[in-house]
Amino acid sequence: MIDRLPKIILFDWDGTLADSYAFLEGAHDYVLNSLDLEKRISGWFYEFFGMPADLIYRSVYGDKAEDARNLFLEYFHKHSAEATQPIPGAIEVILWLREQGIITGIVTNMRPEGIAMKLTHFGWSHYFDVVVGAGEAAQNKPAPDPIYLALERCGYDGDMEDVWFIGDTVPDMDAAQAAGVCKFFISPQVLSEHFVKTYDPVERIDNYRNFISFLQKL
Repeated sequence: MIDRLPKIILFDWDGTLADSYAFLEGAHDYVLNSLDLEKRISGWFYEFFGMPADLIYRSVYGDKAEDARNLFLEYFHKHSAEATQPIPGAIEVILWLREQGIITGIVTNMRPEGIAMKLTHFGWSHYFDVVVGAGEAAQNKPAPDPIYLALERCGYDGDMEDVWFIGDTVPDMDAAQAAGVCKFFISPQVLSEHFVKTYDPVERIDNYRNFISFLQKL
C-alpha cells in the first residue's frame, strides 16, 4: 500500500511520456517496404514495442538488420520530431513533481542521441535530473541495469521503496521488478489478473490527470 510520495520517479519514454507508437510502426513499415519485405497488418509492432532496438532489428529483419537500422535512423531523424507528441497531462505531472522537490528521470531503450533530440523538441530537457538511454548501462531493459545507473547518477543510496518507475510495457515492469522499485503501469485498459499477479503490487495509471489527484492525496 503506497502511503507517501517517492524521492525519485523514473519514467520510460515511448508510450509513457510520448505518444509514439503510430510513428514507430510507420517507420518500420517504411523500412520493410524499402527492403522489399512483406507488408504487415496494422498493429503488428505491439509485439516489439519497448524492446531494445538491436533486438527489434534482429527479430524483424534477420540478416538485413544492419540495412534496416540505417534506413530506420534516416527516417527517424527526418520525421520523428513532428510525428511524436506528449502524452496528455504528462507535463503537468512532471511540473508538479518538481514543485515538490522530487527527483525526476527517464530510463529508455531509445539511444541517447534520440532521446536528447526528443527532449529538445518538446522543450523538456531541463525538467529531468537524469536520463539513461540504450547502451549506457551494461544491459538495456528488461534488465535492471539502466535503473541502477540512473540512481547512481543521482547519487541515490536510499530505500528502493522510495523510488517509483512508470512504464507501459512488460520489459519496463520486468526491469522495475528486478531492481526492487515501486512499479506503475500506464494503460487505459484494466490490467489482467495474470499481469497483476506477476507484477504485484503494481499500480495502474489510466491517465495523468487522475495520477496527479492520486499524488496530491499522499
